[in-house]
Amino acid sequence: MKIVLLSVLSVLSMVIAPAAAAPAGGCFCGDAFEPGMTVHTTVDNPWGGEALPAGSCGMIACSEAAGNAILVIWFNWYNGDPDAGDWCGCGNQAMSPGKGWWVCCDDIAPGCPPERGACCLQGACSWTTANLCHARGGIYFGDGVPCQDVCDCGEGWQHEDLDEDGDVDFDDFLRLLQGWGPGADQRPDEDIDGDCRVGIEDLLRLFEHWGPPPPRGACCDAEACSVATEEDCLQQGGHWWGIGTSCEDVMCVDAPELGAALCNCEGSFRVGDRVTLLRTMQAPGLVMGKHGTAIAAYDPDQGAYPGKITVLWDEWVEARPEVRADAWRNGLWAIHCGWNPFHDRWSSTNVCCEDLLIGEHDIEAVGACCIDGDSCRLSTQASCLDWGGVYAGDGTPCRPEVCDGPVDCACDGAFSVGDPVQLNRHVDWGRGLKSGKRGHVLGGREAMPGMLLIYFEDWRSGQHDDADTDCGYRADMADRLDELRIAAIPCDALDRLE
Repeated sequence: MKIVLLSVLSVLSMVIAPAAAAPAGGCFCGDAFEPGMTVHTTVDNPWGGEALPAGSCGMIACSEAAGNAILVIWFNWYNGDPDAGDWCGCGNQAMSPGKGWWVCCDDIAPGCPPERGACCLQGACSWTTANLCHARGGIYFGDGVPCQDVCDCGEGWQHEDLDEDGDVDFDDFLRLLQGWGPGADQRPDEDIDGDCRVGIEDLLRLFEHWGPPPPRGACCDAEACSVATEEDCLQQGGHWWGIGTSCEDVMCVDAPELGAALCNCEGSFRVGDRVTLLRTMQAPGLVMGKHGTAIAAYDPDQGAYPGKITVLWDEWVEARPEVRADAWRNGLWAIHCGWNPFHDRWSSTNVCCEDLLIGEHDIEAVGACCIDGDSCRLSTQASCLDWGGVYAGDGTPCRPEVCDGPVDCACDGAFSVGDPVQLNRHVDWGRGLKSGKRGHVLGGREAMPGMLLIYFEDWRSGQHDDADTDCGYRADMADRLDELRIAAIPCDALDRLE
């Protein structure tokens, strides 16, 4: 911290020229920033700045006249352009050689994140603040100290269980006494707390965990990770990832607060919206009913993923090795809107907007919801009715035939495309259709005003009828249907299901 303060004082002593008057056009990103303000970068290596990772702090010096870029004097960094001040249009030009670097307005945010460093806690090393580390009873090794420079924190419970017999008992106590004292260059086997010596702290920790160990897993609290029991994690307001999970498997991030509409899916989702998954995805664990948070999106106007947003899932991590082997999946692609700071890509996926329902819902079944007679999306029955739609039934898919307007040319217009129906008597068609069989309406033909074309999901005939209709279902989408599931049914043999 002293180094940081000295750097700040050094910069302040050099930036002494008064700020120039801002010309028309809005210096400093439309007056969102001002000279002397402390900021940090939200992206790695902005504009190619070498070794300038996200979270790096600095102080604003000046802005170009148009206000679209800002010159920042970065603390503890010397890879900048010594002539960077030549392009200042408003603000101060003086700076230390090598410390100035231009950034875009969207690549910085006000303030400086709390200083962080390595913290050994319950056998695992996490990158967190000193306050959080000490509050949890951990050992803080100093601001800016990375975990790889710390004496091994170990793997958790097996370090209290020194003889690895499944219990912390008298045998472990004797083992600890044998190693009592300062360690050599490498960590002693009896060192429990990761400070490279065996002493009273290790003895107290051993007594604290005396007996059989409870199950532990990764715990996220205020963006820091530790290995803890579920009870301890929840007591400190953390997010527990499950038995056996490791801090290496997760990244702890706070869900973003509710914000502006995302630049995809016609703005129907906002940053921070809680969402529920309406169908099971390929990734193991992402099943119907899974909850998550909408965090970002790609702009379809820039040719990227139309109809999709990025969702950060609750208590889920991508575990498939073939997926994790693709480096580009781990945060190396652009986000056009939403939560701009880096988030855990292994806990988030792109999802089709039509497969998401805003809010947290406990759902057991979903089906097609027809809205305004010409659009369809998956939904629960309750949500569909809230939208003013017609629910086609549990398990019905969003195919073109489900929602395509009223069937005016048959059955006196009493049915609409997508209406769920049930046979009230046996109908002789192919292998026969028994009373109680369910399907949904496709459409009708002017030549058969007393019959409807019905599509059955769980029945196939030995003969087929085509999907050509005079009203209802669009015939140009016929290639999406299995014609052996279509049958012409008399109107009086059908009951509409509510």
